[in-house]
This record gives sequence, C-alpha cells and structure tokens, in this order.
Amino acid sequence: MGDYDKAIESYKNSLQSNPENPKILENMGKIYAYFKDFKNAIKYFKESLKYVQRSPEKMKILRKIGDNYSNIHQYDKAKRFYKKALKIEPENADIFISFVKANKLEDNLLSNNNFIDVNHV
Repeated sequence: MGDYDKAIESYKNSLQSNPENPKILENMGKIYAYFKDFKNAIKYFKESLKYVQRSPEKMKILRKIGDNYSNIHQYDKAKRFYKKALKIEPENADIFISFVKANKLEDNLLSNNNFIDVNHV
C-alpha cells in the first residue's frame, strides 16, 4: 500500500467517526488533488463546503473547487466557483486572476473546437 492509499484510508477511517468534519473532508480533497484525482477532490471539497461556517474558509474551498474544475478543463464550472469566492472576498487578486485565466482558457477551447469543426466539414 502506497502513501496515497494510506492517507486516503486514514482519512476515511476518521470520517466514519466524524462524517461532518469539514477539515477532514477538505484534507481528503487536498490528497485527491495532489494525486491528480480532480473529480474526487471536487467531491470532497464540495462536501466540506456544506459544514464550513466562516467566510474565509468558504472562500478558500470555493477557490479549490474552481481550481480543480480548471484542471479537468471544465472552465464554466470553475468560473462559477471563482465568482462565488469573489462574492465573499471581492478584492482577492489571486481568485480574480484564476477567474480571468479560466475565462481565457474556455475561450481558447471554444475557438479551437470551432476551428476543428470548420476543417472537418
């Protein structure tokens, strides 16, 4: 069993006794993201978000969800979560930059898809 499996197993055991602990859920998301399992990371970050009370923590988790959606090229969803984070902290330049990048990458993706479609006609 590798470090990844051990870490996941340890957190899953912790969740059995404390399934609504946002920190454990967030850490699960971080582990999945670290090992590039972005869909599971999103799942755990979203679950964590349900139990977070303070705005700074919510903002950070919303950003992590956006980052993971960007990693799987779902830029429309990424932008949605970045916008939610910016509502909490409108002056956060890092989140704003992430939003702009996701917007640009989405535009490029759409342009490339249109270009490919035109050439295959």
